[in-house]
Amino acid sequence: VVVRRALAEPGYVAVGVRGRLREQRFAAVMPVAAVQRRVTPEALCGVISPRDLPALRALDQLRPVLAQEVWGVTGSAGFELATGIEALHAQ
Repeated sequence: VVVRRALAEPGYVAVGVRGRLREQRFAAVMPVAAVQRRVTPEALCGVISPRDLPALRALDQLRPVLAQEVWGVTGSAGFELATGIEALHAQ
């Protein structure tokens, strides 16, 4: 799951379950106590993908510049780098 931008009751986190396609998403909430692994966007800065796609090549080129800032990888690229599940395409 990924954390989504929604309010949740104390002790819960708003999450989304992703499918293979962008429109295949399911909104839910889950107890914080059920979280087994947390990966922040900032933790993905050094993750290198074996795939050769334009977005990942651009990310590799920008890493030295972005290393001087506090930043992280989000969206489909972040999801792919965090999980290893292919979410990006050439376009």
